[in-house]
Amino acid sequence: MVSPAIVLAFVPLLVTLIIRYRYHFLLLYRAVLVRMVLDCTTGISREERAFQYLLTHSLPGDPDSILDTFDHWSSRVEYMSNIGPKKGTSFNRPIIRYRYHFLLLYRAVLVRMVLDCTTGISREERAFQYLLTHSLPGDPDSILDTFDHWSSRVEYMSNIGPKKGKVLDRLITDNAPLTVLELGTHCGYSAVRIARGLPLGARLYSVEMDECNATIAEKVIRLAGFDDDTVELIVSPSEEVIPQLRERFGVERLDFVFMDHWKRCYLRDLQLLEGSGLLGKGSIILADNIIFPGAPHFLRYVKSSGLYQHRIHQATLEYFRGIRDGMAELTFIGTK
Repeated sequence: MVSPAIVLAFVPLLVTLIIRYRYHFLLLYRAVLVRMVLDCTTGISREERAFQYLLTHSLPGDPDSILDTFDHWSSRVEYMSNIGPKKGTSFNRPIIRYRYHFLLLYRAVLVRMVLDCTTGISREERAFQYLLTHSLPGDPDSILDTFDHWSSRVEYMSNIGPKKGKVLDRLITDNAPLTVLELGTHCGYSAVRIARGLPLGARLYSVEMDECNATIAEKVIRLAGFDDDTVELIVSPSEEVIPQLRERFGVERLDFVFMDHWKRCYLRDLQLLEGSGLLGKGSIILADNIIFPGAPHFLRYVKSSGLYQHRIHQATLEYFRGIRDGMAELTFIGTK
């Protein structure tokens, strides 16, 4: 027979364990024992009981009401392990903050990959097919409106878009440039936007390094009604074209430059333009997407070089109001 003294000697240890692990014992009781009893007495699972509680205590179509009811069920009625409101707040912060970035990833990358596989043609070719069936040939406004509808409602495509496009339109109208250089034609959206505002006798040189994109862009530009005399498409890397503009294309001065190609090339190509002597006093450079994806080295150089008056046009990413972006407007004022 166990001595009472030995039993009493274990009492402090038992009390210490109970106090130290009291919440663990409570969890065992609520999560296991109560669940077992209710499973037997109700004949349905805990999850089914929770759903029945949601049906009678929450508002259909209201996620906040669903979550609040879930939290009340799990804390006051029957324990169920969810992330809960406190940890849920920390979890939600990055999700909420970057929700538009996740949506952009989904629309610009995942959807594109799936459609590339299922259709067997590129996104740019799908866009051109949509233009053929939904826009009016020879009408630049119709081409641009159809492009905007495609990119915002059908399949995302990065163009300057209608909102930032108004800045480009204003600069073209106000300055009436005769010689314009575009770096990054892509599918021809901005080339059409620029060309429709040019004065009589002006010419746009649009540079695109990707041959497939250039083929589509050529079709789009001609569909909008612009010939080679107005828009000349040059298929070559920008770093090769810029040094040849004077000798090969007879360009003495650029009145306006629009940059919308690889952001890491902005600074390099700006310095190439300076070195080639193609920028004159008053020449304007407009650079898109300087905040997202961003061109920090380009901006730093512009601000510190002393060669430019500059202005930042705050905006949002084309077709995504929740992602901050901007455009840099530079006016060349000459040597230091």
